Amino acid sequence: EGVLVQTGATATTIGPGNAIVATTREGVRLSTSNNIVKGNFIGTNATGTTTSASFATTQVGVRVDGGTGNRIGGTAAADRNVLAFSNNDRIGSELRGPSSGTTVQGNYIGVTASGSAPLNANPAPGSSGARRDSSARNSRPAFSSWLTFPQV
Repeated sequence: EGVLVQTGATATTIGPGNAIVATTREGVRLSTSNNIVKGNFIGTNATGTTTSASFATTQVGVRVDGGTGNRIGGTAAADRNVLAFSNNDRIGSELRGPSSGTTVQGNYIGVTASGSAPLNANPAPGSSGARRDSSARNSRPAFSSWLTFPQV
């Protein structure tokens, strides 16, 4: 993981302004409660204009697999994360159980920081901006975030 928040660490704020690129796992992984991930470039370069070359093997931009009340992004433009799709799992954010009450909101997933162009010219088939499994209860994935899938 690029950033891992787990046992004993709660109410942690990651951001703003980080460029987070992991090469083998998630960019950010949350396993505890009441954390905020805001204003970061995850899987991109430091300006959010292109996907980082080393992100190609990363599994997921942000994964929440435990805890309650986590927030990815927010309503203010400054809270927006820019998340790239990885070429393997093709997921911007993923909510897995046992997590609940997580909000993914206001992010740019698969587009540049300006919101005007795709980050990945050729996303893999099955790309997904957000995925939530059935055990992640009462969580709101990135339906209010900007998702793009360029025509291939």
